[in-house]
Amino acid sequence: MRYNLFLQRKNMLHSVTTEQYESLLDQLATHGYAILPHFIPNSLVRQLAQRAKSLQRAGVLRDASVGKHILLNTAIRGDSTYWLDENSPHVAEHDYFTLMNSVKNQINRALYLGLDTLESHFALYPIGSFYKTHLDQFQTDIYKHDDLRKLSCIIYLNEDWHPDDGGELRVYSDFERGQFVDISPAGGTLVAFLSEQFYHEVLPAKRERLSLTGWFKTRANTLL
Repeated sequence: MRYNLFLQRKNMLHSVTTEQYESLLDQLATHGYAILPHFIPNSLVRQLAQRAKSLQRAGVLRDASVGKHILLNTAIRGDSTYWLDENSPHVAEHDYFTLMNSVKNQINRALYLGLDTLESHFALYPIGSFYKTHLDQFQTDIYKHDDLRKLSCIIYLNEDWHPDDGGELRVYSDFERGQFVDISPAGGTLVAFLSEQFYHEVLPAKRERLSLTGWFKTRANTLL
């Protein structure tokens, strides 16, 4: 029985096809962002969603902060989060990190982005909540950003999401000109974009909205 479960998990983690990886790399190389519906296996989507909901019931999700100095501002964002530990014994979290490590390796081999560590959290948006337009790199002072976050990766965990449910991720392809693309948070969709380049926001939804957001970071430059 344990061996059969191991084979099922192995097959699940290898269900991302060569064509999907090629599409991810082509979109990132061409546009700096990528949108891939059905990238994540349905079984993993369900397990991660169940994990997030169990954490919510346990009361361990916390109101999300804004910026590097841990400020709460519901006028900017209204989600609750739970940060994941790569060494967690939970099966779904382990499988998520295994899959994302494969994504990292594919991107580094093809695009030389120097991706290193991954930080991730579940994000649960109650009905009507949102996240105003922002970049995923923190402002460290008036002149510069914390540039360790290189690539943002969002996985949606919402089953049977319909267009009139709202909650789109709006990614600005050209922020100055107001050009953007709206992405439905349908379960299994992967969205990836360069953290330093693309402003984005979360629009209000008519249903509770669940995602798993991660940031691939590069190594800090320790040279003086």
